[in-house]
Amino acid sequence: MNKLPIIILCFGITFILTACNPKFYSPNIHNVPLLETKGDGNISVSGNGGRFEFQGSYGISDQIGIQLNGGLFNPKDLDNGNGGSVDLCKSKTV
Repeated sequence: MNKLPIIILCFGITFILTACNPKFYSPNIHNVPLLETKGDGNISVSGNGGRFEFQGSYGISDQIGIQLNGGLFNPKDLDNGNGGSVDLCKSKTV
């Protein structure tokens, strides 16, 4: 039995799962809206020097609610100065 395909598959899966591994991890705040009836809502905004989060929820009926979460994490103390994000539209002047 040839084990080469299994070894290549294991290395491929390992590469895919770790290729875009961030240099930092910052968990977000838990959004637990606790909506009870139609019309209930919840808005939360938080942040500090290099982090900003917003969360919101709204009860559209007694059994259904919608939820929105978002955030921005941009520390200035990394080597490249952009928080580890990718520059998709980068231009260089000579």
